[in-house]
Amino acid sequence: MRFRIFTLILFISMTVASCGNRNNNQGSNSNTSTDSDTGISPSVIESTGIDSSKIRRLEAFTNIDLEKAYASSLEDGNSFPDFSSAFTLSPEDDIALILFITSPDCSACIASTLDFLSTNSRSNTCPTILFFKEGNRDIYEFYKEQYTQQLDSTTRHYINHTFVISVGYSEEANNAPDGAYLLYRNRVINYMPWSL
Repeated sequence: MRFRIFTLILFISMTVASCGNRNNNQGSNSNTSTDSDTGISPSVIESTGIDSSKIRRLEAFTNIDLEKAYASSLEDGNSFPDFSSAFTLSPEDDIALILFITSPDCSACIASTLDFLSTNSRSNTCPTILFFKEGNRDIYEFYKEQYTQQLDSTTRHYINHTFVISVGYSEEANNAPDGAYLLYRNRVINYMPWSL
């Protein structure tokens, strides 16, 4: 119940379109060219150092038929980890989230996490919640501070305000492969590893 309240607060505070089966038509300025897949100006992508192919990969991961993937996971069984003991959305909630599971004290994991968050800050995908496995979160915070000092204010704000849950107590999360999990109606319906 506590996580459900946090989720509600998260969605109220974020003005992010729901992912999956969304219309990506965005208003465009005729004087500005944009990447046809992301709707973002190439100069914005270049200035942030974000690879547009990563944005397209992330958007492909979330731009699926959520209802069909959910129904398929019910019929075929779910081969993905079950995080319901650590985090719960009501099966009636029509909200999709990305759960990014990582270790907070592994330098390669931290680099991948920060790269993922930077990429997601420039995409039109779902809101992300970080799930930390067991480990020293201070190490992540140190590297995050160093990394975000070099970023534009939008990306820095996104990374600094991403909701974090330490799930060291959750055996499912601690044993799950690192990466992005698409959660819909309290079920993981898609998974994507993320590395630099």
